[in-house]
Amino acid sequence: MFLALLLATAFAVSISGVDGQLEQVESLDVKNAPQKTTPKPPVPQPPKKKEYSAFAYKKKWLYLVSGDRYDYASAWDFCYSKGLSLIPYNDLKLREPTYQLCYKNKRGCWVGGKQANFCAYIDPAGNGGPYARLCNEKQYVVCYGKLN
Repeated sequence: MFLALLLATAFAVSISGVDGQLEQVESLDVKNAPQKTTPKPPVPQPPKKKEYSAFAYKKKWLYLVSGDRYDYASAWDFCYSKGLSLIPYNDLKLREPTYQLCYKNKRGCWVGGKQANFCAYIDPAGNGGPYARLCNEKQYVVCYGKLN
C-alpha cells in the first residue's frame, strides 16, 4: 500500500513538472497525425515495344518484321507505309529469309497472297512454307524492299 501511494505521488509530481509543456489532446487520431514519409521511387515503365525489326539480306534486300500483330489488310498498309511490300508467297528467292524470321522463331507472319477470305501465312507449325489463314486474324508481318 505504501508503495502504491509513493508511486501515485511520484507520478503526480512528474506530471506537474511538465504541465506547461503538454497540450491536451481531444482524441488520439492516428490517421491525421503527422507522419514521416519517405518518397516512393518512381514506377519503372515497361520497355517500349519496337514497331519493327529491320534486316539486310544479301546486301541487296531490306526485310522488316513487325513488332505488333495486324490483320492482313492492315499488314499490307503497314508495309506500304514503310515504302515496302509483302513478300509474294510464291517467290522462293524473296521468301528465303522468312524461314528464319517467321518459321524458326515460332512467330509466324503474313506474306503476300490472298484468295477470297484466305491469306498467305508462314506458319511456324508447318514446314516453313506458306499456308492459308483467315485474313481477319492478327499475325506478325514481314515486308521487303530493295536496299538503296
